[in-house]
Amino acid sequence: MKKINKIFLLCTLLLSFFLLSCAKEEVHAEFMDPMEIESLEGSIEQFFTGIVSQDEESLENSIEEAYAFKEEVLYNALTNFKNNRKELGEFQEVKNSIVTKEEGEYKFHLVAQFEKRALDFDASLKADSSEFTSMSFVPEYSMEEKMASAGQNLLVGMGMVFAVLIFIAWIISLFKYIHIWEEKHKEKKAKRKMPAPTAKAVEKQVPKRVVPLIEKEEGIPEDVLSIVMMAAIEAYEAEQVVENPFKDAKELNNGLVVRSIRRRR
Repeated sequence: MKKINKIFLLCTLLLSFFLLSCAKEEVHAEFMDPMEIESLEGSIEQFFTGIVSQDEESLENSIEEAYAFKEEVLYNALTNFKNNRKELGEFQEVKNSIVTKEEGEYKFHLVAQFEKRALDFDASLKADSSEFTSMSFVPEYSMEEKMASAGQNLLVGMGMVFAVLIFIAWIISLFKYIHIWEEKHKEKKAKRKMPAPTAKAVEKQVPKRVVPLIEKEEGIPEDVLSIVMMAAIEAYEAEQVVENPFKDAKELNNGLVVRSIRRRR
């Protein structure tokens, strides 16, 4: 029984610590004079109306002035309002506004109605009214619009992921051509490293054309010798193997065989 009580107390302590760690620090609003509240509400409504009633050119000039004077909070807020202006439509009225004072700063919350949807305007102003420490223009969207926007973002994100995967797969498919190029490059290098063929190697590779030599014998006339040499060369070129090309030749007294040669045109 004692063990059960100890376990119960331990669980209670752990739960208490967890709740304390998750609890947010409450900020208590400071007391404000009703006249001061009314004055600040009128000032912030006038400031807000002056911004949302500007045309495109005037709004652009206000953004440029905020950038020139390095008013970062106002510059970002006006740029955000300009980007969302088409989704809001024309300004109609200010529904309500709340002014509180927290931690030495004035907190403004204003709800305005536009042609297409409502807008939440939040701003923080220093106690001496010297400058804004924060400012935001947040359009109000319905649940259907939020779901549609989330679905659209999901489709775009999934499409980007699939596009990247397809691109990576295409890059990987090109690796085989890199391997082929490397093999060809290696073959070219191997051919460059091979020694150049020498004259002797060329002579061994190219078969020599054998031409029968006829030695001039004493007593043979020059014209007869030239006829015999021409006949021998023509017989070699014709590569006769079946018939005897010298069957119609005449015998001379000196023992040589002469073939009749017709002059080619």
